[in-house]
Amino acid sequence: MEKRVKRIIGFLILSIIILGTVFLVPFTISLSKGGFEDPAVFNQFQFYEISAIIGFVIILLGVCLEFLIRKGDDRYGSGVGFFGIGEKPHLKFFKRFTAVQLTLLSLIFFSTLFLIASTVTGMRTYTGLSTLPKNQFSLTDSILFSTFQIPFAENLVAGAVIVIFLVLLRILARKYNLSSGNFIVLAILISLIVGIFGYAWHNSVYPDSEISLLIVFIFWTLGGFLTILTGFFMVFVMMHLTNNLFIDLAEYTGSIEAVFIYIIIGLVLLVILYASVYRGRIFGDSSRLK
Repeated sequence: MEKRVKRIIGFLILSIIILGTVFLVPFTISLSKGGFEDPAVFNQFQFYEISAIIGFVIILLGVCLEFLIRKGDDRYGSGVGFFGIGEKPHLKFFKRFTAVQLTLLSLIFFSTLFLIASTVTGMRTYTGLSTLPKNQFSLTDSILFSTFQIPFAENLVAGAVIVIFLVLLRILARKYNLSSGNFIVLAILISLIVGIFGYAWHNSVYPDSEISLLIVFIFWTLGGFLTILTGFFMVFVMMHLTNNLFIDLAEYTGSIEAVFIYIIIGLVLLVILYASVYRGRIFGDSSRLK
């Protein structure tokens, strides 16, 4: 019972942070600009807000359903990829980490990964991105919009896709008495559906993008896989967020190299913070597995 209460509290806190980010970003930018004069810009913000609401409602319904239906939990678990770190079908290893620790670790890992990829390959993005007009909005405005609102909103919709198929898979697993192993394999394959969704989303929302659709598919598939692997929504968000941040920095400065030293300093500070806070449990706390 205590574990379920903690998951409920964690779900509520994470939900407040996510929805707060999605709605506070346009509000903050609007205040700084005295409102949005261009209807196209206003509609752009609204699109992501509505997408976020739809995604979150589906996730909420899925979470409630899995909490109400207890049958088969010992075999199939109740995790739906939102706030069920290490719960079945997610990998138990990640129970070693707290939500904050896993978020910070993901931020460090993906920042490092995208920095290396941007520097070595010169590639700036692995997914589509809406941007604000440079003549009206500052770099801060753009970072708030594309680095925070877009990833949270798009990932809520992707999270809804994961929830829908995990719930359906559990219904079928209970009906046909699937083994735990088969259930986990099928759950992992849901990441391919997330990739297909990302492909379709990109075609719809970013029709003029020149990014390879294969790369988009791989990006979203990997994000879905990491979500199912960990059971934590914020891992894919950090992957998405850092990708978008590097695009913005490259767009406004002309190249990643122009802010390379600042990124390195930021990464070093993050690593020092992580090592200081989680001294003795850099790779998690094994006692949490009990």
